Amino acid sequence: IAAAGLDVTVPEPLPADHPLVKHPRCVVLPHIGSATEETRNAMANLAIDNALAGIFDQPLKAEVEL
Repeated sequence: IAAAGLDVTVPEPLPADHPLVKHPRCVVLPHIGSATEETRNAMANLAIDNALAGIFDQPLKAEVEL
């Protein structure tokens, strides 16, 4: 891997002195992968669809089995 761009880290945010923050081939971004209008609209629609499915006792569109 020549370089990395990280949007999600553990912990989040990374401490300022974390080695990845200072690495010359690593860019650590704030958690903004979903910060587009298209993605936010899709997330809102999915939340509405799942809420309605839950109300009407139907399977959720994006259920995660634990």
